[in-house]
Amino acid sequence: MPPRYYAILGVFTAVLIVGLVIRYLRIGELENSPREASNPLISNYYLLLTSALLTLGLYLYYNLSYVQHQGRYLFPALIPVGLAAAVGLSGWGRVLSRLTRRNMVWVVGAIALSAMAALGVFALYHFIVPALR
Repeated sequence: MPPRYYAILGVFTAVLIVGLVIRYLRIGELENSPREASNPLISNYYLLLTSALLTLGLYLYYNLSYVQHQGRYLFPALIPVGLAAAVGLSGWGRVLSRLTRRNMVWVVGAIALSAMAALGVFALYHFIVPALR
């Protein structure tokens, strides 16, 4: 794909990271929304970080032991990356809900899902299929 598409994906990733920070700092919560019950010993963020660090550690172990640089070792990283993306979208959804004074968390997820699906179909027919001919 041309570099501009990777730039778009980079911007999307930055937006997700900012949403993750927003969600972590609890910015954008409605005043009357109840606080989530959380256990300080086992928090969602600690589980996410632990999963990401274990995946990174296994990736480094495999590449230092067998010297075979393959992306298949990063498949377990899909779990923490997907969870982090969902939490980031939730953070932006809470900001949108606060601005509109309605429960609009689902709108952000629907827009992101539609955009990624459209990019996937576009990439399939404009880059992948022509490369196979």
